[in-house]
Formats: sequence, structure tokens, C-alpha cells
Amino acid sequence: MNNTIGDIIKILVALKSTSRTGWMLRGVPHSVAETISEHMEDASILSLVLAQLLRDKGIEVSPEKASSLATIHDVAEAYIGDIVKLTSRSLGEDAKEKLELEAVAKNLGRNTIIYKLLEEYILQTSIEAKIAKLSETVATLIQGLVYSEQGFRVSEIICSMYESAREQLKGELALLTDTLEILLDNAKKYCSSGGSDEGTTRRASKRL
Repeated sequence: MNNTIGDIIKILVALKSTSRTGWMLRGVPHSVAETISEHMEDASILSLVLAQLLRDKGIEVSPEKASSLATIHDVAEAYIGDIVKLTSRSLGEDAKEKLELEAVAKNLGRNTIIYKLLEEYILQTSIEAKIAKLSETVATLIQGLVYSEQGFRVSEIICSMYESAREQLKGELALLTDTLEILLDNAKKYCSSGGSDEGTTRRASKRL
């Protein structure tokens, strides 16, 4: 199937108008909830910055590619919606990822740049894909801290993203630990005694 500008417009409109389900399930109203498009943009910028930091430390990596991977990592949600973690666990992560790839293949084609990038992201076959995944996690964590400051009870998501980020900071990505340390320390508070719904991103943003 040919990838036309009409197909892309439909994707962009859907991503801009679809709020992330996890936030709404925890009381963030649709009018306030971050959209999928906003989340992808945040992850893209973070990927660009974090990949450049790694390259400055001598790691062979393409910030541009890492950013591109983050830019499209949730593109399939334009077709299948935002599937929350509880549902994806019930389906099985492999089933969710297969569904995402099939949706993009059916609507855009397997030979498109978007499909190939999404496949690389899902399979985590490159350091750029790993950076994009970490950036997606960090972007969600930051948004959670913002919502917590606004009074929304999102400590469960913050703690989950904190634990995921710690797991992802391995191998070459471990070189980013110092850069993210203050942010992660802020998030860790939400993992004790059920977490707190008060937090701040101000100190963390200075390090990022």
C-alpha cells in the first residue's frame, strides 16, 4: 500500500486528538490529559538530547535516528488506540506488539520508513532504539511529576516509570545515570508507602 499524505494526515489528527488512557484512568480529565502526539514529541526531544550526551561520551550513536524512533514509537495507536499496561499484560506484550506492527503494515505498508522504524523500536535491535525506549519512559515519568504537582493521584505511574528507567539504564545507557539521577531520586519517593502525590520537577529539569 502506498504511503500518501492523506494517510499521514489521518494519523496526525488521530494522535493529536487521543488522550493517553493511563492518565484519564487516574482522574486526569480529557481536556487536561496529555495526548499521544504530545508524548511522542517529548520522547523525541529527550532522545535527541540523551543520544547526543552518549555520543559526547564516546559512544557511537545517531541522535537523529534515536529521535526518529521516538517520534513514531506510538504511531500504531492512531489505529488501535492507547492500550494501557493492564490490558497489554492480559493480552501479552508480544500480542500487543504484533497488533501494532500489523496495524501499521495494513495501513501504510511494510516497506515504509515508519514501519521499519517501528519494527526496530519494538525489537530493540539498536542502541538508538534503546535510547528511544528510555526516553519514552522518562517522558512519562516527567509528565507524571507534573500531574502530581497539579494534585492528580498518579504515583502508581511515576513509580512504575522509575522502576522501568532503572532497569533500562544498563550497558552503554548506564552512562546516562548521572544525568537522570535527580529526576529519578524525585520519582523514587513515590515508590515508598504507596507513594506520595506531591513532587517537583524543577531540580530535575536543571540536570536535563
